[in-house]
Amino acid sequence: IVARSAPGARIVPFRVLGWHETEDGAVVLGRSDTLVAGLERAVDPNGDGLSLDHVDIVLAPVVEPFAAFSDSPEARAVTGATDLGALVVAPSGNDGDSGIGFGTVAAPGGAADALSVGAIDTRQTVFETPTRLAAGSDVLLDEPARLLSVVGTGSGLSLGVAGLHGPSLADPGRDVAVGVGGLVLGDYFDSAGVSRVAGRAVLVPGDGTSLARKTANAKAAGAAALLVYGTALPAGVLDLDVAGALPVVALPAETGREAAERLRNGDQVTISLGASRPIDNGATGRVAAFSSGGLAFDGRVTPDVVAPGVGLATDDVRGTKDASAAYATATGTSAAAAVTAGAAALLAQARPGRSAAELKSLLVGSASRLERSGEPPVPVTTQGAGLLDLAPAVAAELAVEPATLAFGRADGPGWTSTRTVRLRNLSSRPLEIGFGFAPDQPGEPPVEFAAEPAKMSLAPGESDSVTFTVTATRELTGGASGTLVASPEGARAVRMPWAIGVRKNGSTGLVGSVGLSHWEFEPSRSAPAVLAFRAGRVVSG
Repeated sequence: IVARSAPGARIVPFRVLGWHETEDGAVVLGRSDTLVAGLERAVDPNGDGLSLDHVDIVLAPVVEPFAAFSDSPEARAVTGATDLGALVVAPSGNDGDSGIGFGTVAAPGGAADALSVGAIDTRQTVFETPTRLAAGSDVLLDEPARLLSVVGTGSGLSLGVAGLHGPSLADPGRDVAVGVGGLVLGDYFDSAGVSRVAGRAVLVPGDGTSLARKTANAKAAGAAALLVYGTALPAGVLDLDVAGALPVVALPAETGREAAERLRNGDQVTISLGASRPIDNGATGRVAAFSSGGLAFDGRVTPDVVAPGVGLATDDVRGTKDASAAYATATGTSAAAAVTAGAAALLAQARPGRSAAELKSLLVGSASRLERSGEPPVPVTTQGAGLLDLAPAVAAELAVEPATLAFGRADGPGWTSTRTVRLRNLSSRPLEIGFGFAPDQPGEPPVEFAAEPAKMSLAPGESDSVTFTVTATRELTGGASGTLVASPEGARAVRMPWAIGVRKNGSTGLVGSVGLSHWEFEPSRSAPAVLAFRAGRVVSG
């Protein structure tokens, strides 16, 4: 994807993923130390201790869910790489949007200095298939359904439906009423090793676990189709497999649960799938449902920007048996981050000499805000500054740092918070700059902003600071978000996303009363110091 976005870029691969066994015997795909080592290698490829040969743009397309800590080892490594001249581009995560709250943003995308990227759906058409699902003589569904795979149903299919419940090769002692999600291949076979799904459609829940693995398991067990109920994934999100994969059909949650219950009761369930057909993609221009957003744990808006990340066509590195070209599709915020890394490489080429922080500012500040006629504004906690837009980034005359702002959490009317932003004139002309703010929420905003100074003049190459103060004018029941705007006269404005969470009056932190047993101590395995703290609190009610 990076090579397609920036065909002239030199790509230097450093492997940071690989299977590792943990101390307790578990197996994990990646570890923080290997990611940190990869970032260190990126800023010093030849290992001579000098960063003069650092990589300009570092794509870290990995996700540690629910880990948007600003002081984690990954975040510190990102800051170090940024200080040494490398812009780190990372996905925001694939766990959905939490709004103005904490929780779904991933590491290393949650690091303050990373360029965090969410995914937007830019496809014009998707596929659906006429679907009729019946249990005995009862029709459970008779309407078109989303086709999650890029493999269609041809001229149509009529299949029996199988569920994954009761004893299996993976668990011969499982109770007959207990169902499983389909992540284990052995669950597609009975206790004697005979496929339970061969030539049939297999029904599994959309429980947030790997749909690709379920599809691979169903295909390996001989299933003719995979039915997934209760998933919010958009049509066509599964990767293309040129060797041929299964049709994967999305069913409504209630319909799927009823079908699963009828299968447990021993009823015969059948499905008829008509020929798949293209339809207009109603999600075009929308941030993908799986794209993580919200606040990092230091209160900053994440993602910084969004980029195409659903059903992207790309080369398949696995190739084919006859060595001919192979193609695949990629979906996820990692794919969107790859598109953004390519754009960042082009920007670095067009704007040589710019620091990593300035490149990030140019990409964030020039992003195009997502707006849909007749619909409520898309909050910055979903889209960041908006859709990646390289052309205005190349022509931008003003950079700001930080590119997104964290004001903390308001505890009631009168609450106030202050942040300082550094502005730099990147043009060859003097800039007269004014400031403003635009809230996401319609109606009278619950906060007021003041800028000191209210206006600023910057000579070519000059930089200066402005202080923004926000004050809550009333109770923020659901928080507030929007963009601050720095508007150079005669040039495109720079947009800075901000968001404010809510802290209830009188509430205290969940960790408190922290203290070490000694003011000074030496780490020791034989005589460790004691760190004592209160974790959590008891609330009556």
